[in-house]
Amino acid sequence: MTSAVKGDYVYRFSLNTRIQHAVLLVSFTLLVMTGLPIGFPEAPTAQWWIGIWGGKDNALLAHQVGAVIISLVCLYHLLSILFFMLVLKKPFPWDMAPKLKDAKDIMQSMLHVLGLAEEPKYNRFQYGQKIDYWSIFWGMPVMVITGFVMWFPDFVAGFLPQSVIPISVIAHRDEAILASSFILIVHMYYGHLAPITFPINWVMFSGRKLKAEYKNWFGLEYVKLMKEAGTPDAEAEAASKEVKVARPVPPFVKRFLEGKPIFEPKKKDSEAKKD
Repeated sequence: MTSAVKGDYVYRFSLNTRIQHAVLLVSFTLLVMTGLPIGFPEAPTAQWWIGIWGGKDNALLAHQVGAVIISLVCLYHLLSILFFMLVLKKPFPWDMAPKLKDAKDIMQSMLHVLGLAEEPKYNRFQYGQKIDYWSIFWGMPVMVITGFVMWFPDFVAGFLPQSVIPISVIAHRDEAILASSFILIVHMYYGHLAPITFPINWVMFSGRKLKAEYKNWFGLEYVKLMKEAGTPDAEAEAASKEVKVARPVPPFVKRFLEGKPIFEPKKKDSEAKKD
């Protein structure tokens, strides 16, 4: 779904997308709440937390239900993309694909943290959201494959070495720590706890965001949407074309952020003499 301007709001996410996110949210939370105490039983509160579920068997059953749900919603997401492309003849969602601009935005963000530049102007998705999205595509295969091995060890041991089982346990636990830490620290901060959104960002629940807020978050797409709506914002368009970088910043960094060649080409002798 592409964004659309209606009244004072920019409608960013469809109901279909929001339902997928809600199911992903619930199933991931269930997996974390049941998987960590099972995977790390020596932790001080693990046994107490397992007791809340009524014992290890109940916690494990809830974990397996969550695993099936999150696997199905990820599969549905992939199939829905194919459906939109092959049946409805919609273009591939390139807005989520990594681009050279993301590298520029990362560099400018670092300068922004140091007080040397303004925050980048983003399109429909910023680099952090893309990292968040694409991490699922390497995290899910690890969790699904290792989880299957742990769920059906006797079946797997029938055609694979026994060493696969303890390796899967270690990989499953490590990836669980990585995924839950990333969601709790990075995703939660940028999604809800950053000053611009605190205490909660409602866009994934309502699907819409005020135009004034959207202008600050996704300035480049805001300019495009306002043009398409027939109400162009000249001030925002001018700001979106300008990269404000304060000194001291190496010239090649500023040129990179502006989309120019990193090193300025040398002038010919004839041109130098004219100067």
